[in-house]
Amino acid sequence: MCWVGVGIVAVGCVACGDDGGSGGGGAGGTVKNSCEPVSGDGTRHESIAGDETWSAADSPHIVGADLLVPAGVTLTIEPCAEIRLEAERKILVEGNLVGAGKADERILFTAADSSAPWGYLEVTDPGRMAFAYTTIEGGGAIGATAFGMVDARGDQLLPAAPVLDFDHVTVRGSSAFGISLRENAGFSETSSDLTITGSAKAPLRILPRLATNVPDGDYTGNTADEIVVENEVGGNIDLEDVTFHDRGVPYQIGGETTLAELVVGPSPVTMTLMPGVVFAFNPNGRLTVDVSGQTGGIVVAEGTADKPIVFTSASAAPAGGDWIGIWVEHVDAATRFSNVEIRYAGGPSGASSFHCEPDGSFSDEDALITFFEKPDASVLTSSLLSDSPKRGVNLAYYGDTVDLLSSNTFENIAGCKLTTPRPEVGICPSSSPCP
Repeated sequence: MCWVGVGIVAVGCVACGDDGGSGGGGAGGTVKNSCEPVSGDGTRHESIAGDETWSAADSPHIVGADLLVPAGVTLTIEPCAEIRLEAERKILVEGNLVGAGKADERILFTAADSSAPWGYLEVTDPGRMAFAYTTIEGGGAIGATAFGMVDARGDQLLPAAPVLDFDHVTVRGSSAFGISLRENAGFSETSSDLTITGSAKAPLRILPRLATNVPDGDYTGNTADEIVVENEVGGNIDLEDVTFHDRGVPYQIGGETTLAELVVGPSPVTMTLMPGVVFAFNPNGRLTVDVSGQTGGIVVAEGTADKPIVFTSASAAPAGGDWIGIWVEHVDAATRFSNVEIRYAGGPSGASSFHCEPDGSFSDEDALITFFEKPDASVLTSSLLSDSPKRGVNLAYYGDTVDLLSSNTFENIAGCKLTTPRPEVGICPSSSPCP
């Protein structure tokens, strides 16, 4: 499978209040602009010391130096205000940056020179960035400390925080990612109708633990139409429950700087995948349900016949063994895979000697999905397992076999569809079943 965008949108060409024909990020059509045309030299800003309001009347507001909104300070942007940032300039928010535009009175952040991208808007928890009916375009000239035209950061040891509150926001023409979420910085529960388009990379770059409140909207028209999930330090799903929603594009697991492993646990937290979600793994990728002692992570992936949940390869030309597969090290009673598709996994796992081969020998644990604890038969049902160069379901524990054949469909499996676990006493029999 391949999900590729359709190029880069020109920047710096939107008049104050124009929604670019997007209906303001999902509003369903162009809204008439009520803002007065911007003219004159405007107002230059070199620093912010206390609360400020940038008005439409004083637009354009020219940012000619990197600005800091200090903790305890609020910078308010009025409807119809236009902010123009000079090349590589950025606004760093430790306090509050607030812009409550309206459907017909949008706020605009844009480049002072359309040929010279500005830097980024960065907010760090406990700072907050709240925009409604706002267009952010023409930036993304990032340095070593940022990834997107909007970059949200915080403390990796704290639970996810609503650092971004975006309502009918359009982010377009970024020279990098559109928005990047790092550490504990996520969207608010009330964020909605987000449009990200024209990004030179993907629309969103997030840590796994920050997926829950990714807003509904439109994430197409980028060089790569996918939500990139990168597991940096502190990114594991281990501090809070996380839900991945179907946002119309796949979640690519792994990116430019991190390995393609998504880890749930070892705390007893739950990762829920909603129907229609697609996880596309980069090479050597793996979903690991981690365990520590008697507890571990929980995965609830319950699709529907019409909208299955898909675990697959991120390659444009997928093939069996592209990624490692799903490792369930802890089988909680709540863990479920139903109406899912697991495709093109079975790559080298680095594990061995946990199950019996048909001739009684030991071998590697390469498979589409591997259970390292005995599962109940209800853990995997109504699902398709396909395109493995090795095995389908691997029972890699000491104990009895569980029937996971009759309730699932297997296609193009080179080895056993279901392996035989090792006996609790003694050695592997010289002949083990290999359906």
